[in-house]
Amino acid sequence: METTFATLKCRMELRRMRYRGLTKTSGQVLLAAMAFNMRRWVTIVT
Repeated sequence: METTFATLKCRMELRRMRYRGLTKTSGQVLLAAMAFNMRRWVTIVT
């Protein structure tokens, strides 16, 4: 679990949110989590 948060914070620069408001911020985190999962999927498949 800690590696997931570390990856999101360091590689995807989620230390600070770009947008204001709960809806936009949750959308940003959702897109980052989707990108993280797709990246993991590629490494698992290959």
